[in-house]
Amino acid sequence: MKFSARMLTSFALLLCFFLPRAAKGESYFPVPPSMAENAGLNLYVAEDGDDTQSGAFETPLKTLRAALIQALRPGITGPVTIWMRGGTYLIDQTLAAVGTPPFSQLTIRAYGTERPVLTGGKALSGWTETTLNGVTVWTVPYAGGELRALYGEDGARQPSRLPKQGFFRVLEPYSKTESKLEGSYAFYVNKSDMPPTLEGAVVRLLHWWKDELTGVKGYVSASGLLLLNRYTSMTVAKGDLFWLENVPNVPLAPGEWLFDQQNQRLYYAPLPNEAPGVTRLYAGVEEQLIALRGLSNVEFHGITFARTGWNIPKNDAQPDFPQAAYDVGSAIFVAEGENIRFINCTFQSIGSACIRLDFAVKNAVISGCTFENIGAQAVYVRGQNESMEPVITEGIVIENNHINGYGQNFLNAAAILIIHSRGAIVSHNEIHGGTYTAISAGWVWGTGYSVTESIRIQNNLIYGIGQGRLSDMGAIYLLGSQPNTVVSGNIIHDVISAEYGGWGIYLDEGSDGIRVTNNLVYRCSAQGFHQHSGVYNTVENNIFAFNQDGQIGASGPGAFYLNKNIIVGEKPYFKQEKESEIRQGKNIFRTEGSLFFDAEGGNFNLVNDPGIAAIGFTPWIFFAGRYASIHTNGGED
Repeated sequence: MKFSARMLTSFALLLCFFLPRAAKGESYFPVPPSMAENAGLNLYVAEDGDDTQSGAFETPLKTLRAALIQALRPGITGPVTIWMRGGTYLIDQTLAAVGTPPFSQLTIRAYGTERPVLTGGKALSGWTETTLNGVTVWTVPYAGGELRALYGEDGARQPSRLPKQGFFRVLEPYSKTESKLEGSYAFYVNKSDMPPTLEGAVVRLLHWWKDELTGVKGYVSASGLLLLNRYTSMTVAKGDLFWLENVPNVPLAPGEWLFDQQNQRLYYAPLPNEAPGVTRLYAGVEEQLIALRGLSNVEFHGITFARTGWNIPKNDAQPDFPQAAYDVGSAIFVAEGENIRFINCTFQSIGSACIRLDFAVKNAVISGCTFENIGAQAVYVRGQNESMEPVITEGIVIENNHINGYGQNFLNAAAILIIHSRGAIVSHNEIHGGTYTAISAGWVWGTGYSVTESIRIQNNLIYGIGQGRLSDMGAIYLLGSQPNTVVSGNIIHDVISAEYGGWGIYLDEGSDGIRVTNNLVYRCSAQGFHQHSGVYNTVENNIFAFNQDGQIGASGPGAFYLNKNIIVGEKPYFKQEKESEIRQGKNIFRTEGSLFFDAEGGNFNLVNDPGIAAIGFTPWIFFAGRYASIHTNGGED
């Protein structure tokens, strides 16, 4: 989109047609242009405020929207700080901003140690008791359209699930093919597993590196044929895992809910400690809380974002993108801006992605933030693969964050996903509790032009991911040519895939110009390091230990240089296909952990062994994780 000269000299909050999805009912703030000078402005927002007041400390405003209107008055050109008092502030219409702001700096900040919460979750009231499928439940009318998220104060509630625990398996595909990327609109299930009707249910199908998510179009009980609302993005195979959600005619377990869209009624089976009129429950009504385009010098500090809705990509009509939840929505959307900062913020119970930095975002910082139980990515950087400087996304810093429980609604989401970005730094983050890759960067398949270069992925602590749900994943996943990219100082352990490819560090197709050094990788279900195809990559001065399917893997054309590494585990150490080449310098190989003080207990500090010095290995201090947490003994949590 190109802006007119007038738009580039004025600023307005308006309907954001530019968003990646059609947003519903965004706010509109007409603001006349002004060139007058102002020394700055402090505004206050409180739950008991009044939007007709001045916004002074003694007379606070009630909503962030009103504070932004005040901030954009004619004559405001200096820095503006909006102080948010503690409380919960519902955003049921996206706050969308486009243009060049009149102020030099906008800060939206928590007041003192208070905890302001911006939420897309609407409190539900008027619950009554009834019986549903033989179970006493609560019920309330709900006329807000599709409902995909229900939250309590302590997190998300589970939609009605079948089976209650574990998975079903595909009995037979509707059609058979050798391809991985041939979609299908149906598959056969075991008839004894299914209830008589599946109207309104949602299918979650896990296979390859994708979790398919689609509504049920129909079910033929006589044959066990399950029909889907849209084609899958990947091939359905016999034995694929799946389960059903929002299933009618199945008793609700405690903490489960069911939405009857036809009759616009919500049902909920309470947990043992919950009581109607006392327990607070929230419907996730708004997926996107804030959208910024063309703004610079904006900072969010100490703000909590919580309880947003989410949507199935492409309206459950066409297949979605098969990798890394590429096309999901986000709670925060930013494009064409510089110096955007999220400092010490908290994201809890977010339905889709948390922060999306889109094209032409430069020098953004996400630091000291906590991400807990989020639907897709914590941070999603999505630039364009262009060489023109004005549109390049670059200089993104993602540091000292704690990401716990990502990909809760989109299981194939990476915690940090960086697509077509230059000079990003991903440092000292602690990441765990997801079912797919933790950090992903690059995104050009093969050896074609890639704007991605000079990425630093360093000193991150990554563990407990994969969880046996998907395949073809790595804790750190790089794709395509990335000159001067360095992966260093990371501690990675307990990466578990479903069938294949639970790698620690994974260089996929076309990876080039990457240096992997000073990493500790252990207890992965595949190899600690794996390269699919690529050239001019160096793997040096790492420890790869006790991974379950060899320690080093190479599966495609190309080569990499393996030098000065300590490689420990059962033979064979290498899992290598004929077309790949591993060029070795000096490495040390052992079948047991005598080189470490206590590898079984997670202490990978080295003992004094002459073989270590003989290969030129340089010991380093394990100092990975949030705020350089002292994980000096190998990152045990």
